Amino acid sequence: MKKQILGALAGGAALFITGYLIYIIIFQNDPSFIDGEGAAAGARNPPLFPVIILMEIGYGLLMTLIFSKWANISTFKGGLWPGAWLGFLIGMTFGMWMYGVTTLANVNGIFYYALTFAVRFAVAGGAIGWVLGKVKD
Repeated sequence: MKKQILGALAGGAALFITGYLIYIIIFQNDPSFIDGEGAAAGARNPPLFPVIILMEIGYGLLMTLIFSKWANISTFKGGLWPGAWLGFLIGMTFGMWMYGVTTLANVNGIFYYALTFAVRFAVAGGAIGWVLGKVKD
């Protein structure tokens, strides 16, 4: 249980930090990559960081459970590719959902989410794998 909690926290922290770097620092919260027409009116400014942190911990817990219960991942390197694939698939489906049911994304947003989620989840997967290999239950 201790491994799963620490893995979820490590994954959540990695996701939050890489998300902050990618979305806020690198792209400077520029909505032109993803927004459809009129979407700026629906953007929350500033974002609700406590909610975002809880979301990232939830994603971290999801990956931790998969890695520890079914995949037996216990190294940083072992968590990179599975994390990237999970992130790519989650980002792609999230982008398709955003494009399909809202005006907050355009077609480019599908690929934007897929690629940024893949990078973020790869780092988080590595962190989770490292924690699962180092922490004793």
